[in-house]
Order: sequence, then structure tokens, then C-alpha cells
Amino acid sequence: MEKQEYNLTIKPFKDIMKLMHKHCNQSYGFTANPDLPIWENVPSALRSLPTNLILWSPTNQHCHNLCNNLQPPPGFNYLLGLGLNFCIEKINPKPNVNHTLERLRRSIRLKHWIKENGANNNEDYIPSLYIPTTWNPPEASPEIETAINTFASQLNTTLRNNNTHPRSNLTRLQYHCLHSIKNNNKLIVCSSDNNL
Repeated sequence: MEKQEYNLTIKPFKDIMKLMHKHCNQSYGFTANPDLPIWENVPSALRSLPTNLILWSPTNQHCHNLCNNLQPPPGFNYLLGLGLNFCIEKINPKPNVNHTLERLRRSIRLKHWIKENGANNNEDYIPSLYIPTTWNPPEASPEIETAINTFASQLNTTLRNNNTHPRSNLTRLQYHCLHSIKNNNKLIVCSSDNNL
């Protein structure tokens, strides 16, 4: 009976709260605790921001909202106040480690095959005329294959343990605002003179 009551009342509430926390984190970069006063939520929100965004953000942000009916998304002044000359750092994509390891594996096998088959003594070889081949060489000696596999597994373990988030010079709120303005055809962003 208690399990049914939990599934009908408490579980849906917890699921909704999880979704709300996820949405707030994706949109604004933090989730405020409604049980705490604002003076305790502000420091926790600031702690969730990367230090470089706080230290390097411009302090002379100016932006004017001339909308009468339609309002821009929240946080527009933090984004547009940066100015039209602000350069957004592109988020570095995660490297494709598996592709890189396959290229390394092929390169080592190819060098091993050339060394074993004596194709290394060709004096007529001109590197500038070399055309890459798609031929996959056979597996190298068991010692080399074991070393490659050990290296690949240690590299994957290290990358998994040191999983870093992609860095940017915009907060999540600014990114969310940027995409909202970009996808809304009714909002126009333009530069103006100082006498506005």
C-alpha cells in the first residue's frame, strides 16, 4: 500500500523536480534552492560559474530594450551588453580518440610491415610523389599488438577519469539567450549611437 502511495504522489513530484533542476541547469547554469533566501542562493550560483567568466567579463555592459509588446529572453542584457565586437570562443569539440587510435594502429603496423619485408631500402623513393594508400597492413608481432592495446586502454581510462567539460567564454544563460534570439525572427539586434 505504501509503495502505491509513493508511486502515485511522491515519485511524480520527484521526477518533476529532477526535470526542473535539469532545465534550470541547462538554461541558466545553476538551480536555486527555493527553501533558502536569496543571499544564500547567490553565492552558490556564483560558485557554479567558472572563475574566468567572472574575472574576465566586461564591466561596462550597455544594452537597451526598445520592445513594447514582445520581450527578449531572460539574460539578454548580459549577452548583448558584451557588444557587437565581442568574440565568442567556439566550444572545443571532444576529440575522436577511437579514430586517432585506429590511425596510430595502422601507422605502426605499416611501419612494422615495411621493416619486416625489406621495403625500406628503396633509393628511388621520392616523398613528394607519395600517394597515401588505403591498404590495411596485417597485424604486427604479438609484442607490438599487446603494446598498442595496452596504450589504447590506458589512454581511454585516463580520458574517462579526466573528463573535462568544454570551455567557453559565455555562460549557459548567455548561450541559451543567444539561441533564443537567433531563432526568433521578431527580435532585431542592432547597434546605435550613445545618444539613444
